[in-house]
Amino acid sequence: MRINITCKDNLAAVLQQSGHRLDLRCGGQGTCGRCRVELLSGTWEVEKRVVQAPGSALACRTRLLSDNGEVEFTPLSGKGQIASGWFSRPLPVRSETVLGVDIGTTTIAAVKVCHGEVIGRASCFNAQMEYGDNVLTRIGAAAGHLSALQAAVRSSVGGLLSEL
Repeated sequence: MRINITCKDNLAAVLQQSGHRLDLRCGGQGTCGRCRVELLSGTWEVEKRVVQAPGSALACRTRLLSDNGEVEFTPLSGKGQIASGWFSRPLPVRSETVLGVDIGTTTIAAVKVCHGEVIGRASCFNAQMEYGDNVLTRIGAAAGHLSALQAAVRSSVGGLLSEL
């Protein structure tokens, strides 16, 4: 995806604020390398160095210096994967419909069961990944971003339940 940038804040934050999801497994610390973008035009500050496009950089470590610039990146897709065989125990036969949700660090899975039969499954990436892909990084992020973390997981779960 190509996008024009005019804001001079941190590039990862600018992309997130404009609705584009990035894989920030390290919580924006610059250690995972998954938020790499192609700098197509403009002058940028990358890791405290001035860089003229074209080139590539980690979005979490980059900000625009010129009046505008263009970047190309792959946004994080909304789908995660459900591990095969994760649902193997027989279910009790009941008349009610039951929803089960598994909130993992990177993926959220949901299953809809009616009369003991699985009638729907869905999964997505946990939107909290923008704050890190492990529990310790997220605990650190919670100090300053607790309400954002809560909103992210609510949004992910709500989207899955709507799908089912």
